[in-house]
Amino acid sequence: MTCSLLFWICYYRLLLKYYSYSLFRVHLFLFKLNNVCYDLFL
Repeated sequence: MTCSLLFWICYYRLLLKYYSYSLFRVHLFLFKLNNVCYDLFL
């Protein structure tokens, strides 16, 4: 039980880390895209 619980805690932390990292990458990509569009239309 405790081993299983520990596994899920580690798993969720890893998932959260990966999710926040990918979210950050998407945000960065959108920011760059926005700057490119801004340069093109102005």
